[in-house]
Amino acid sequence: FKCDQCPQSFNRNHDLKRHKRIHLAVKPYPCQYCEKQFSRKDALKRHVLVKGCNNTSNKKSTSSNNNNGNNNNNNKN
Repeated sequence: FKCDQCPQSFNRNHDLKRHKRIHLAVKPYPCQYCEKQFSRKDALKRHVLVKGCNNTSNKKSTSSNNNNGNNNNNNKN
């Protein structure tokens, strides 16, 4: 089962349907620690666990209030 919007292909139609959500503009799962949003709940969970986004309790306020160049790349996870 091949995605019609990118080169990805899958063995099961269910996996293709789940994958297609990444191409939608709707991203109902925002990270509470940074500005990143996700189309799938498992992607948000992976982001928080792998990127360690939850290790900094106030990334949103730090990235929006810090204009001196420190920590500005933290919200690109």
